[in-house]
Amino acid sequence: MKNIGLITALLLFGVSTYAQEGLKFGIQGGLPFNDFNKDVRVVLGANVGYMWALGEVVDLGLMAGYLYGT
Repeated sequence: MKNIGLITALLLFGVSTYAQEGLKFGIQGGLPFNDFNKDVRVVLGANVGYMWALGEVVDLGLMAGYLYGT
C-alpha cells in the first residue's frame, strides 16, 4: 500500500510540470520491484526537449532522452 501511494504521488507531480512552451529538462530515477531485482539495481535517466505553441490547440515539439540501468 505504501508503494502505491508513493507511485501515485510521483505520477501526479510529473503530470503537473509539462504544460508550458519552451525548453525543458528532466531527470528521473527508479528502483526495481519483484522479478527485476536480480537484473537491475537502480535506473537513472535524463531528457531534454523543446515545444512550440502553433496555436491554442496544437503544439509541436522535439524530445530526446537517455535511460541507464545498472
